[in-house]
Amino acid sequence: MPSKRRFRLLLLPSLLLLLLLAEGAVRYFQAAVPPPENSPYMAHPAAGYVLRPSTPGQYPQDHDNYVNPSGFRDRDHDPVKPPRTLRILGIGDSHVYGDVAMHDNFLRVAERKLADLLPADAGSPEMVMMGVPGWGISNCTGALVSEGLPLHPDLVVLALSVGTDVTGIPITAEIIQGNLQFTGSEDPLHDALRSSRLFVLAEQIYLHRIMNSIRGAVSTLRGSASGDASAAENRNDEDQPAKIDVAIEQGGAGGGTEGISRGYLRFISKQLPLYTLADDPDIAELWQLLEAELTEFDAACRGADLPWMLLVVPEEIQVDRGLRLRALDKLDVKAEAYDFGRPQKLLAAFAADRGVPVLDPMPLLRDLQRQDSRLYIPENFHWNERGSLAAGSELAAAITEMVAGGSGENDAFSLDQLEK
Repeated sequence: MPSKRRFRLLLLPSLLLLLLLAEGAVRYFQAAVPPPENSPYMAHPAAGYVLRPSTPGQYPQDHDNYVNPSGFRDRDHDPVKPPRTLRILGIGDSHVYGDVAMHDNFLRVAERKLADLLPADAGSPEMVMMGVPGWGISNCTGALVSEGLPLHPDLVVLALSVGTDVTGIPITAEIIQGNLQFTGSEDPLHDALRSSRLFVLAEQIYLHRIMNSIRGAVSTLRGSASGDASAAENRNDEDQPAKIDVAIEQGGAGGGTEGISRGYLRFISKQLPLYTLADDPDIAELWQLLEAELTEFDAACRGADLPWMLLVVPEEIQVDRGLRLRALDKLDVKAEAYDFGRPQKLLAAFAADRGVPVLDPMPLLRDLQRQDSRLYIPENFHWNERGSLAAGSELAAAITEMVAGGSGENDAFSLDQLEK
């Protein structure tokens, strides 16, 4: 009996010592061993992280997989702006990065539309795209100052994702061994556990097992959805950053087009507090943090005497009434308890106080959705080609009004009209 008692007394300290040794070994390995040359991300001193640039000659600049030397999925841009050029910087998270072919990305759509809409003396439009999956507003500010301002843009468009740029603030991420790994969480216990590199490594291994099991299902889903197949499936996904990492962390990915998968429903349930009519101190705190981040972005633009526009990217549940009703029914909550336009109202008030123009494409997207036109990739929360076309067209109209002056009023569009 005494020996068993001594064994039990020594077991816990021994396990703790073993975990400490393993933690130290993991940290040493991650610091000493360089990341693989084909890793999708690289750390950035100001922006947190960017994409790993393509190797010279790997892809032409118009290829969907091309990543420019600055670490963005975009063509190269000369720091010396060509004469008679209206250079516009679009910056944001995975919505700017896009989950469609580059030709169909809403910023490229806006660039083409602007070429037809702008007055002759405004200059030729050039769209610079700085978007990385998982970025928050603070990442955008760092990228603006370090990578954007040296390009001397004439206008900045900040694409703010209604859901993830608010509820995703506590979900911090960093690049470890060339991979995007989440080191923070909205859950206090999970956040504390993620302070351990050993835990993060184990979690990442488990995450990739889930990714591998659903990647084929997601690919099949997109390919079978009529007219909604993402052009990303026509690319080599091994060359792309792991967008599914972010989708899983935020609760999305997987499921079917008719119903709502548990993963996507979980993502929606995390966003619901943003729209609640009841007082929620946790959400109020997140809004305060977001306003602080937006204030820093505004200060960076004002310091450079650079005008900027806030583009509010709505969540699919805000746009698609059918999806919203099905989700609320599955979650057993009442629609009367929510205002699904509330985030846009708060952001509009913030921008009005600072004289920042706001583009809210939600009314247009709702009109198009009512025409039985799906605008989001199924269970993905990113725009498909039709959604990108609509958003890009309205962005071009808004920029034209800023440059040439105008009433700021837009009539309802049909998709046929947008394609012309």
